[in-house]
Amino acid sequence: VTFLILFFFSSVGMVLLGSQTVGPSDSRVVKVTIDGAEQTVPTRAKTVADLLKRLNVSVNEKDIVQPALTTPILEDNMQVTVQIARPVTIVDSGRRITVVSPHQQPRKVVQNAGITLYPEDGIASSGSVDVSDQIIGEQIVVDRALPANILLCGNSIAVRTRAKTVGELLEQKDIKTLAGDTVEPARKTRLTANTQVFVVRMGSKV
Repeated sequence: VTFLILFFFSSVGMVLLGSQTVGPSDSRVVKVTIDGAEQTVPTRAKTVADLLKRLNVSVNEKDIVQPALTTPILEDNMQVTVQIARPVTIVDSGRRITVVSPHQQPRKVVQNAGITLYPEDGIASSGSVDVSDQIIGEQIVVDRALPANILLCGNSIAVRTRAKTVGELLEQKDIKTLAGDTVEPARKTRLTANTQVFVVRMGSKV
Protein backbone atom coordinates (compact mmCIF):
# COMPACT_ATOMS: atom_id res chain seq x y z
CA VAL A 1 0.00 0.00 0.00
CA THR A 2 2.83 2.39 0.90
CA PHE A 3 4.56 1.60 -2.41
CA LEU A 4 1.38 2.28 -4.39
CA ILE A 5 0.80 5.60 -2.58
CA LEU A 6 4.38 6.73 -3.21
CA PHE A 7 4.13 5.67 -6.88
CA PHE A 8 0.91 7.62 -7.31
CA PHE A 9 2.28 10.85 -5.89
CA SER A 10 5.52 10.46 -7.81
CA SER A 11 3.57 10.06 -11.05
CA VAL A 12 1.43 13.12 -10.32
CA GLY A 13 4.56 15.15 -9.56
CA MET A 14 6.20 14.15 -12.82
CA VAL A 15 3.12 15.14 -14.78
CA LEU A 16 2.86 18.52 -13.05
CA LEU A 17 6.55 19.39 -13.20
CA GLY A 18 7.87 17.75 -16.37
CA SER A 19 5.05 17.58 -18.89
CA GLN A 20 3.82 20.18 -21.43
CA THR A 21 0.18 20.86 -22.19
CA VAL A 22 -0.68 20.69 -25.89
CA GLY A 23 -3.18 23.46 -26.54
CA PRO A 24 -4.48 25.58 -29.44
CA SER A 25 -1.56 28.03 -29.27
CA ASP A 26 -0.28 26.89 -32.67
CA SER A 27 -3.69 27.37 -34.32
CA ARG A 28 -4.52 30.58 -36.20
CA VAL A 29 -7.72 32.07 -37.58
CA VAL A 30 -7.23 33.16 -41.20
CA LYS A 31 -9.57 35.04 -43.54
CA VAL A 32 -9.37 33.54 -47.02
CA THR A 33 -10.93 35.26 -50.06
CA ILE A 34 -11.04 33.26 -53.31
CA ASP A 35 -12.41 35.14 -56.34
CA GLY A 36 -14.40 37.42 -54.06
CA ALA A 37 -15.87 34.64 -51.84
CA GLU A 38 -14.63 35.09 -48.28
CA GLN A 39 -14.42 32.48 -45.55
CA THR A 40 -12.83 32.41 -42.09
CA VAL A 41 -10.99 29.21 -41.20
CA PRO A 42 -8.96 27.96 -38.22
CA THR A 43 -5.70 26.36 -39.29
CA ARG A 44 -2.37 25.04 -38.07
CA ALA A 45 -0.77 25.64 -41.47
CA LYS A 46 2.67 27.22 -41.26
CA THR A 47 2.62 29.12 -44.57
CA VAL A 48 0.14 30.42 -47.12
CA ALA A 49 1.05 27.58 -49.49
CA ASP A 50 0.40 25.01 -46.74
CA LEU A 51 -2.95 26.65 -45.96
CA LEU A 52 -4.14 26.55 -49.58
CA LYS A 53 -3.01 22.92 -49.89
CA ARG A 54 -5.09 21.99 -46.83
CA LEU A 55 -8.08 23.81 -48.36
CA ASN A 56 -7.60 21.91 -51.66
CA VAL A 57 -7.01 25.17 -53.54
CA SER A 58 -4.57 24.67 -56.39
CA VAL A 59 -2.82 27.70 -57.87
CA ASN A 60 -0.67 28.20 -60.95
CA GLU A 61 1.81 30.84 -62.05
CA LYS A 62 -0.85 33.12 -63.57
CA ASP A 63 -2.97 33.23 -60.42
CA ILE A 64 -2.56 36.12 -58.00
CA VAL A 65 -1.93 35.12 -54.36
CA GLN A 66 -1.50 37.80 -51.71
CA PRO A 67 0.58 37.61 -49.61
CA ALA A 68 3.12 35.33 -51.33
CA LEU A 69 2.90 31.55 -50.96
CA THR A 70 6.03 31.47 -48.80
CA THR A 71 4.63 33.94 -46.26
CA PRO A 72 4.46 32.40 -42.76
CA ILE A 73 1.18 32.47 -40.83
CA LEU A 74 2.12 33.95 -37.47
CA GLU A 75 -1.01 35.74 -36.22
CA ASP A 76 -4.79 35.64 -36.18
CA ASN A 77 -7.01 37.46 -38.70
CA MET A 78 -4.39 37.26 -41.45
CA GLN A 79 -5.95 38.05 -44.84
CA VAL A 80 -5.16 35.73 -47.75
CA THR A 81 -6.52 36.65 -51.19
CA VAL A 82 -6.49 34.36 -54.23
CA GLN A 83 -7.56 35.42 -57.71
CA ILE A 84 -7.79 32.41 -60.02
CA ALA A 85 -6.85 33.01 -63.66
CA ARG A 86 -9.58 32.10 -66.15
CA PRO A 87 -9.96 32.39 -69.95
CA VAL A 88 -11.38 35.70 -71.16
CA THR A 89 -12.21 36.69 -74.74
CA ILE A 90 -11.88 40.41 -75.47
CA VAL A 91 -13.90 41.79 -78.40
CA ASP A 92 -12.49 45.11 -79.60
CA SER A 93 -13.84 46.66 -82.80
CA GLY A 94 -14.47 43.23 -84.34
CA ARG A 95 -11.09 41.86 -83.26
CA ARG A 96 -11.10 38.97 -80.77
CA ILE A 97 -8.30 38.17 -78.36
CA THR A 98 -8.37 35.32 -75.82
CA VAL A 99 -6.23 35.70 -72.71
CA VAL A 100 -5.91 34.00 -69.34
CA SER A 101 -6.32 36.60 -66.60
CA PRO A 102 -6.72 36.52 -62.81
CA HIS A 103 -8.08 40.09 -62.62
CA GLN A 104 -11.73 40.64 -61.75
CA GLN A 105 -12.03 44.21 -63.06
CA PRO A 106 -12.78 44.15 -66.82
CA ARG A 107 -10.71 47.28 -67.54
CA LYS A 108 -7.74 45.71 -65.78
CA VAL A 109 -8.11 42.56 -67.89
CA VAL A 110 -8.13 44.57 -71.12
CA GLN A 111 -5.20 46.79 -70.14
CA ASN A 112 -3.07 43.81 -69.06
CA ALA A 113 -3.73 42.26 -72.47
CA GLY A 114 -1.77 45.16 -73.98
CA ILE A 115 -4.84 46.94 -75.39
CA THR A 116 -4.90 50.74 -75.08
CA LEU A 117 -8.00 52.09 -73.35
CA TYR A 118 -9.09 55.71 -73.18
CA PRO A 119 -11.06 57.02 -70.18
CA GLU A 120 -14.08 57.58 -72.45
CA ASP A 121 -14.09 53.98 -73.75
CA GLY A 122 -16.79 51.75 -72.29
CA ILE A 123 -16.52 48.15 -71.12
CA ALA A 124 -19.26 45.50 -71.07
CA SER A 125 -18.74 42.09 -69.46
CA SER A 126 -21.11 39.17 -70.04
CA GLY A 127 -19.57 36.80 -67.49
CA SER A 128 -21.04 33.82 -69.37
CA VAL A 129 -19.22 30.83 -70.79
CA ASP A 130 -19.66 30.16 -74.50
CA VAL A 131 -17.36 28.06 -76.69
CA SER A 132 -19.17 28.82 -79.93
CA ASP A 133 -18.41 31.54 -82.47
CA GLN A 134 -14.77 31.78 -81.30
CA ILE A 135 -15.82 33.01 -77.84
CA ILE A 136 -13.98 31.17 -75.06
CA GLY A 137 -14.79 31.73 -71.38
CA GLU A 138 -15.92 35.12 -70.14
CA GLN A 139 -16.54 37.78 -72.77
CA ILE A 140 -15.54 41.44 -72.47
CA VAL A 141 -16.65 43.89 -75.16
CA VAL A 142 -14.84 47.21 -75.60
CA ASP A 143 -17.22 50.02 -76.60
CA ARG A 144 -14.88 52.47 -78.27
CA ALA A 145 -15.41 56.22 -77.95
CA LEU A 146 -15.35 58.17 -81.21
CA PRO A 147 -12.65 60.79 -81.80
CA ALA A 148 -14.06 64.23 -82.58
CA ASN A 149 -12.89 67.82 -82.73
CA ILE A 150 -14.62 70.87 -81.27
CA LEU A 151 -13.65 74.29 -82.62
CA LEU A 152 -14.82 76.70 -79.92
CA CYS A 153 -14.43 80.32 -80.97
CA GLY A 154 -11.36 79.37 -82.99
CA ASN A 155 -9.81 77.12 -80.36
CA SER A 156 -9.46 73.48 -81.41
CA ILE A 157 -10.28 70.83 -78.76
CA ALA A 158 -9.63 67.16 -79.57
CA VAL A 159 -12.05 64.90 -77.66
CA ARG A 160 -13.30 61.33 -77.46
CA THR A 161 -16.94 60.58 -76.80
CA ARG A 162 -19.66 57.95 -76.84
CA ALA A 163 -22.33 60.64 -77.31
CA LYS A 164 -24.72 59.98 -80.18
CA THR A 165 -25.34 63.53 -81.38
CA VAL A 166 -23.57 66.89 -81.55
CA GLY A 167 -25.87 68.25 -78.83
CA GLU A 168 -25.04 65.34 -76.48
CA LEU A 169 -21.34 65.91 -77.09
CA LEU A 170 -21.55 69.59 -76.12
CA GLU A 171 -23.51 68.73 -72.97
CA GLN A 172 -21.09 65.94 -72.08
CA LYS A 173 -18.09 68.29 -72.38
CA ASP A 174 -19.98 71.01 -70.47
CA ILE A 175 -19.81 73.48 -73.35
CA LYS A 176 -22.64 75.99 -72.96
CA THR A 177 -23.72 78.16 -75.84
CA LEU A 178 -25.18 81.64 -75.63
CA ALA A 179 -28.12 83.12 -77.46
CA GLY A 180 -27.10 83.88 -81.01
CA ASP A 181 -24.22 81.34 -81.05
CA THR A 182 -23.95 79.13 -84.13
CA VAL A 183 -23.37 75.37 -83.89
CA GLU A 184 -22.38 73.48 -87.02
CA PRO A 185 -23.40 70.83 -87.79
CA ALA A 186 -26.80 71.08 -86.08
CA ARG A 187 -27.24 69.70 -82.56
CA LYS A 188 -29.36 66.79 -83.78
CA THR A 189 -26.66 65.61 -86.21
CA ARG A 190 -25.41 62.10 -85.41
CA LEU A 191 -21.72 61.87 -84.67
CA THR A 192 -19.28 59.86 -86.74
CA ALA A 193 -15.54 59.38 -86.28
CA ASN A 194 -13.55 62.64 -86.56
CA THR A 195 -16.63 64.88 -86.75
CA GLN A 196 -15.72 68.57 -86.75
CA VAL A 197 -18.04 70.63 -84.53
CA PHE A 198 -17.92 74.43 -84.88
CA VAL A 199 -19.20 76.71 -82.13
CA VAL A 200 -19.06 80.36 -83.22
CA ARG A 201 -19.99 83.27 -80.97
CA MET A 202 -22.30 85.88 -82.42
CA GLY A 203 -20.27 88.60 -84.10
CA SER A 204 -17.14 86.42 -84.43
CA LYS A 205 -15.63 85.12 -87.61
CA VAL A 206 -13.54 81.96 -88.03
